[in-house]
Amino acid sequence: HKDLPDEITFSHELQRRISESHRFGTPLTVMYLRVVGFGALEREFGTALGELLLDSVGQFVGGTLREMDLLGRSEPGEFIVMLPGSSEREANIVGNRIQSALANCAIPIGSTRITLQVSLGTCEVEPADDATAFINRARSAVGAGQKLVAAV
Repeated sequence: HKDLPDEITFSHELQRRISESHRFGTPLTVMYLRVVGFGALEREFGTALGELLLDSVGQFVGGTLREMDLLGRSEPGEFIVMLPGSSEREANIVGNRIQSALANCAIPIGSTRITLQVSLGTCEVEPADDATAFINRARSAVGAGQKLVAAV
């Protein structure tokens, strides 16, 4: 996940895509992903393992996306996905693919195998959105349980 753009870099590209979406009337959706229980996993297994887990999540999520989509880092244990040309309904389908991919990936940690789960929030661009507001709406969708694709 260290190779992924951080939220500031992600926001710059998102702002450009928001302008494009408004000008041409194309859909644009942002998905916010939160690794369920990441803080507890990091406390139990340590920061180095936490980084390894986030790298794994980044790889699996990236593997489910189209070349034109953009995956970025946000807060610890959280990711942002920009889905140009996708409606919120289509983004929820992508979210289900992401959750399925992670559910089928057990990461071995010593004698333990960890299966990660993510909670997702999605929202489609609105006329008044800038990048910050757009990301915050997707982040709030996870926190409030709105537009939540159920955790596996």
